[in-house]
Amino acid sequence: MGRRDLGVAVAGAFALVGLQAGPSAADPVVTDTIGVGDGPFSVAVSPDGTRAYVTNYLSNTVSVLALQPSPPTGVSASAGDAQANVSWSVPSFTGGQPITSYTATASPGGKTCTTSGAPTCTIEGLTNGTAYTVTVTATNSIGTSAASTPSNPVTPAAPTPQPDPSVTKKQTLKTKLPKRIKVSGLTVITPANTRTNAGQLVRTLVRGGPVKPTAAGQVRYFTVVRGPKGKTSVRTNGYPNLRLKVTQKAPATTGYTAFTRTATYTKGTRG
Repeated sequence: MGRRDLGVAVAGAFALVGLQAGPSAADPVVTDTIGVGDGPFSVAVSPDGTRAYVTNYLSNTVSVLALQPSPPTGVSASAGDAQANVSWSVPSFTGGQPITSYTATASPGGKTCTTSGAPTCTIEGLTNGTAYTVTVTATNSIGTSAASTPSNPVTPAAPTPQPDPSVTKKQTLKTKLPKRIKVSGLTVITPANTRTNAGQLVRTLVRGGPVKPTAAGQVRYFTVVRGPKGKTSVRTNGYPNLRLKVTQKAPATTGYTAFTRTATYTKGTRG
């Protein structure tokens, strides 16, 4: 049938005729003829619209006419390496016949994949870096549907190379610890944004107390001052007989072992 269909009629022997509006409503145009039985007389359509029936009074038979399916819906695509993975929903109208195959077509280029029934397939041989959309058609024993609405655009790309997890290196740190910690005042232990050779941010722990026991109540010997991006300082309060243990750490990461460095300061001097 064509555009502006008026309907169907039976005419002559062995023919069902499709009618379409011509230049005027009173001037219909024949668009198609379909062979049926001898002496077609009347037409009926099934309630679900999937089939038409033509009675043939001369041959005393009924011709059953099935139709091609409607397009698949909900076409979705995802990109792979030089390929697109496509999925869709079955047509809402199958033409009264089983769907025998689906064909997905990529644009540009026209690469295709075909499946005998499953609503998914993979189009291969695409060009990485090029954006594609995909349409899908459905086929039954009568014919092939129109193309579906295009999928979302996808751009195939090669996978990002991954480092070999079996190869590990030692993390190192170029930034040196201070040789001395002030007896009274603020000393920067780890500057802001200090990172290892693996790019890991360094975290700093400070523990300590007096070298020898002192009178009760004398407990605030030092304070750890933390700043942005891992900056760590120590503020001492004038007690000379102090021992501090400083530990710098960074977690393991792909290709690198964990990092740990420790130093002890006794009476302000690194041991």
